Amino acid sequence: MMMFLVGSIYNLVTNKEAEDCSEDVENASGVYCVRGYIHSYIISNKRDDEKSLRIQSILNLVTIVIVMFFFHYLRYQIRKLNVESDEKTVTPSDYTIEIQDLPEETTDEEIKKWIYQLDGQAEIVRVVRTHPISKYVRLIEKKSNFEMKKAKLESKTNPKMENQKIHVLTKLNSIEQKLHNLEGTDHLKKCPVAFVTFKTAQR
Repeated sequence: MMMFLVGSIYNLVTNKEAEDCSEDVENASGVYCVRGYIHSYIISNKRDDEKSLRIQSILNLVTIVIVMFFFHYLRYQIRKLNVESDEKTVTPSDYTIEIQDLPEETTDEEIKKWIYQLDGQAEIVRVVRTHPISKYVRLIEKKSNFEMKKAKLESKTNPKMENQKIHVLTKLNSIEQKLHNLEGTDHLKKCPVAFVTFKTAQR
């Protein structure tokens, strides 16, 4: 709409009022353009009107500048809306911060003490240390696979399957024991990342 109001109206009117295109349809092969319903509104109909062409170029430039400022305004409004929406929407991340590059031997109490030194009014609800759990995840996947095999074997009554059942049960018990040993955090190495959850989003 802005492009139409700023430049297109003037362009269409001046193109229509100019008479550079010929009306001689029979001898059209020797002329630049033939005036018609469509050709009357194109720039070819005023190709010799330098003043109109100059004004049209200026208006086109003004249109481009206006559109650029308009898109910057839209971008500002969208970013403003995103900020307002984020302030009104409360998520767990609003209560939690991430601390990186922690030594493995750092305790939860030391982390809390360090935060209290930065902000004595902070109310810490919980400190969560991260651990490498790739081994634990692999064991969970193996356990799931063997449980599926166990369910299939139990549905069969063939005596020849007994050895397979024993093998699957043995593997399953072994995996469950390994998982039990890993479920305690003391058996896992601590990563240098911790998440601290506060009582309110302002801290």
